[in-house]
Amino acid sequence: AEMQAKGVDVMATMFEKDEAGFVEDYDPNAEPGATAEVQAEAPAADEGSEAAEG
Repeated sequence: AEMQAKGVDVMATMFEKDEAGFVEDYDPNAEPGATAEVQAEAPAADEGSEAAEG
């Protein structure tokens, strides 16, 4: 209340954007909703299915 009386926008300071948080690597070829763990497992699964067919 004291800060509001001084004219400080307390809601803006409470909810200001956190720029130093988690940042994931951008992959332009990634499928929508795909995560790094899924992409790491996918090649192993593909290799296994090819070996089973051949």
